[in-house]
Amino acid sequence: MHRVVTIEKISVDAKDFKSLYFRDEMCARARPGQFLMVWVPGVDEIPMSISRINMNGYSSISVLKVGEATSRLHEMNVGDKIGIRGPFGNGFTIEEYNNIAFIAGGSGAAAVLSAIYYALSIGKKFDVFLGARTSDLLPFLQELRVLGVPLYISTDDGSLGYKGTVVDLFKEKLPKKSYDLIVACGPEKMLYSIALLSEETGIRAQISVERFMKCGMGICGTCSLGEYLVCKDGPVFDASVLLKTEEFGKIKRKGSGYPIKI
Repeated sequence: MHRVVTIEKISVDAKDFKSLYFRDEMCARARPGQFLMVWVPGVDEIPMSISRINMNGYSSISVLKVGEATSRLHEMNVGDKIGIRGPFGNGFTIEEYNNIAFIAGGSGAAAVLSAIYYALSIGKKFDVFLGARTSDLLPFLQELRVLGVPLYISTDDGSLGYKGTVVDLFKEKLPKKSYDLIVACGPEKMLYSIALLSEETGIRAQISVERFMKCGMGICGTCSLGEYLVCKDGPVFDASVLLKTEEFGKIKRKGSGYPIKI
């Protein structure tokens, strides 16, 4: 059953990328990396990462405008209401690690942001690698700068920071670092590269996978990834688990469940 929440704040975090803030007791107890099923009245229900957890009493979802439901969320104002179910799924587990690399590609930064805040709160050492196609699409850039976290930036077009992918930037910095965990979310081809890098270097990687979801509870099967269901067994997986599947980085599914090449 949905819980109806009121949008109390809105922030613009990049071009076509907004955060909607609300109060909810269950979200305030979520683990970084968990997600919600968000009901957009009159339009659809879609999965959204919880980007901020219980910050000054607020939690948030962060929305890239890409389709009908996300466009409607972008049109909403303070005082409007949405329905939420969850939190669902498995989140990131960072407590036992001491030197973490957070790697976020595009809107995948929404899943990583809550883990960055958590790492700050428990005194972990970490670096943030943030990438996008161009500078105006870099999510949470100003927010991360204000936090003062170690931040490395890449853009595909070279408009800000390193020119190239965020994975290439990470590879360039890696020889001078001693990470014991990678936390990542972004386009699946990017995540596949990170999983291979994890296998090659022996650095454990926890990867948040984005797949089409309808139910969020492991019933409908549209988010299947090999033998796993992303909504139930993920969305955070160990890289070694993902590499054992035949689909990760190669095949995704339409809403009908029909497989297509990535």
